[in-house]
Amino acid sequence: MDPDRIALDDWHAAADAPDLLDAASGVTEPTPAALAKLRRTASAGVVHAALEIAAARRSAQGRLEDAHTLIADHAGAQQATPAVLAKWKAHHIARTMGDARVLDVGCGIGADARWLARRNPVHAIDMSPARCFMATTYAQVEARTAQITDIAQCDADILHLDPARRDGAGNRRHHPDHWSPTIACIRSIWDGDTASCVMLGPGIDLGAAAIPRHVQVCFCSAGSALLDAAALTGPLASFPAPHTAVQVDSGHLLHGDAADPPPGRAPAVGDVLHVADPAAERAHLLHLLANAHDLWTPAAGLGLLLGNRQADSPWLTGHTIAAVLPPKTKVITKWLGDHDGGVVTVRTRGSAEGDPDRLAHALRGRGTTPWTVWILRMGRRRQALITP
Repeated sequence: MDPDRIALDDWHAAADAPDLLDAASGVTEPTPAALAKLRRTASAGVVHAALEIAAARRSAQGRLEDAHTLIADHAGAQQATPAVLAKWKAHHIARTMGDARVLDVGCGIGADARWLARRNPVHAIDMSPARCFMATTYAQVEARTAQITDIAQCDADILHLDPARRDGAGNRRHHPDHWSPTIACIRSIWDGDTASCVMLGPGIDLGAAAIPRHVQVCFCSAGSALLDAAALTGPLASFPAPHTAVQVDSGHLLHGDAADPPPGRAPAVGDVLHVADPAAERAHLLHLLANAHDLWTPAAGLGLLLGNRQADSPWLTGHTIAAVLPPKTKVITKWLGDHDGGVVTVRTRGSAEGDPDRLAHALRGRGTTPWTVWILRMGRRRQALITP
């Protein structure tokens, strides 16, 4: 939902009505009866704003700091930078550039500005008046409404930008040419003198973005989940190689030039199948892990590594292979039945299985031992691996 479809005065009124917000927090399904009850104390617009704030607070639990105090719309909270990532960015900016001035462009509800402002002077801009109000409330910074266009020339020392990657209906715009601002505008920032941190999204196609060599791309993860990718320039580009992976919750770093991991033989029983942290995989740094731990990939582009033993690395999670089978349901079902199979998790790579949930349901047995079935595409053929 476009937050500006609700009048700014209604956002202000809802933010100043704690009793209404408390009542709205108990409404998860806005039935006519529930809406009528809320309307006894406020106008329709204020009630709409209060329900959005309540939904935003629920969705932000565990992701944003002090989610119970948030003044935001539901979509804004869902799109906001998780606190663990915002905190890491603020620390990196302060560590590399001290108390430099930051302009937060496309600030949204203020999730980044809140952390940036703890270490640096911050001004924020957004095209949405409602989001500027939300950022001012949540981040306690000055936020003003402005078109996110000619931002290459700014009077700040650092430009932090998270481009809008959704259209007015909330649909994702994957190609950088369709972002706001577009990749052409972002390239003008990279070519300028202002240090910058531009968020590219976790699924960025680095080829489509045509990122210059002097821009360092840092893929960020937490809890084995990929969060985002940051393009860094100026003093912020302080890592010793163009591609970096960082676990923002633990601080582990991996950096180097992008390359493919070494190829090797097919999987065998007793091998350890290693799943890499998604930040390392997206940064194309699996070759560093493979070379450091005597690992190989059984198929190009698979994103998994094999080894004779479990690698001791925070970037890798190992699974010992108990069976290598043809990917036929009857064959896999028989093996699971012979091995006390119970709950089954299906994981896939290379579009080798169209409906993993359906297959997991079909393979579930009556036993008590959980198993993971991997359906993988090895070149032109598919293969099933089973691990505990």
